[in-house]
Amino acid sequence: MGYLDIGKHGRYGLGNTPQGDKIASAAVSTGLATAAALDPEPISKGILAVGALISGFFFQPDMNKIATTQIVNQAEPLLHQNVVAWQSLPANQKTVANQTYALANFTDIWNTVVKSCSTGQFGTAGQNCVGDRQRGGKWDWFAMYYDPIANDPNVIPDTISNSSLITVANDASGNILTEVSNSISSGNINWELWLGVGAIGLALLNAVSGSDRD
Repeated sequence: MGYLDIGKHGRYGLGNTPQGDKIASAAVSTGLATAAALDPEPISKGILAVGALISGFFFQPDMNKIATTQIVNQAEPLLHQNVVAWQSLPANQKTVANQTYALANFTDIWNTVVKSCSTGQFGTAGQNCVGDRQRGGKWDWFAMYYDPIANDPNVIPDTISNSSLITVANDASGNILTEVSNSISSGNINWELWLGVGAIGLALLNAVSGSDRD
């Protein structure tokens, strides 16, 4: 998931390219001839081939693949940590607010990876950096790190504490009293306003008392 596949691509991305094959073949032939002259037991072709690939790496490494691998290797642990943090929450904390924040964490990381790998300077490696990890890709980060949060069936609604209700009530009553005071000062008594004051006050009181019962 985001790391170099040495078995498929060869060490550090040289792999089975024509250039890599030529280097490996030349190194094996030269190595066998040298080994035969110095030691009656020739060195294994497999070991010599590895040495050739090492030589090829220092000769012309795939710097684009190395760079994009470093990008995803920094991002993926953060995505994993984000999922673990969400899954570790107690049931009463798996709220909509926490879910929204966790999903935003994923989006921030994903957008950073896309932006970093899609500058154009990394060529095919940059395209694979994003394509292999988008939804449906070879290493689908959305299935691994987004869906477990977005599709969690245990998410509960956000709750409003008594102190929050009281704050809302105080703010509302302050605005209402200001309107009432202005109405009285102007001598223009608005009876609809007074009736509204009573209705809103009753609703706020019911909300606070109802929360106390919970």
